[in-house]
Amino acid sequence: MVKESKFKRIIIGFIIICLISGLLPIGKTKAYATTEDDIVIYQDGVEYVFTLDDDMNIIIEAETDAGNQAAACIEQDGDFEFETTSKEGDVLFSGTINELTAQTIDAEVKNDDGQVVATYTDLEQIDAEDSYTGQTELLIAQGITITFEQVLSALISAGIALVVSSLTYIVAAKFISKVNNLSSANRAKAKELYYKAYINKKANGDSDVFLHHKGMKITAAANYINAKKTNNVYSFTATTAKAVISKAGHVAVGSEIHNSGKTYGRYYRHYHPKISGTRPHSFYGTGQMGTLWGGNIG
Repeated sequence: MVKESKFKRIIIGFIIICLISGLLPIGKTKAYATTEDDIVIYQDGVEYVFTLDDDMNIIIEAETDAGNQAAACIEQDGDFEFETTSKEGDVLFSGTINELTAQTIDAEVKNDDGQVVATYTDLEQIDAEDSYTGQTELLIAQGITITFEQVLSALISAGIALVVSSLTYIVAAKFISKVNNLSSANRAKAKELYYKAYINKKANGDSDVFLHHKGMKITAAANYINAKKTNNVYSFTATTAKAVISKAGHVAVGSEIHNSGKTYGRYYRHYHPKISGTRPHSFYGTGQMGTLWGGNIG
């Protein structure tokens, strides 16, 4: 957890910036701070720190200004554990997330005895549609117990991960950074493989690219993009991106680049197979920063 003094320093710094610019939010509690390894957001008086462990599981730590804490681990198959700590004591939950995107949710929570205590099938249950308008203003972090609903809402806001068909996908920029920080031997092995890619289209028209951590060899990747026109893959080089389309029996067209999200500001080049209608994407590279032509990924 971030120490209380550090938490207060960060909050005070954010307030000063907002006051200077005249943008101090009333009831809106969005703030970002990123490092190479962590993403930190402040939402409804709670600080959330998101980290990827060595297995690409998502570790979430949360703390209120009053000292109440929570921690969660979301694994790559959507299974999770969640623990809250408050004056009332510690409570442990577990469960499965089948779907979690900006458009849909399907999750089940069990208590320590294995009994289902909550199910989520509607984003309104976690206030995800207006996730920055909440119960408290920035300065009024009351002594509330942090709930799993709040953690899910913060996860969507952070944009670090989503769950589709019980597979957890990591936003491409963070996934690539994690791979680049592996040992030289493990990094080389990881960069030989292909990864399932999911395009998360937002209501504002932007799109983010997310990657699943389990790598595939070229034959499996070719079979994957042939199985469904909306199946996309990612690899680290233009050569491998083009090769998988040839392996799938198609002519590669491109390379193209479009908007792939404002949260992390990166845009990924990709090839398409030369087919009619919806076409899979074969993304590659570390992405480029800046505003580019094309709008949505297409």
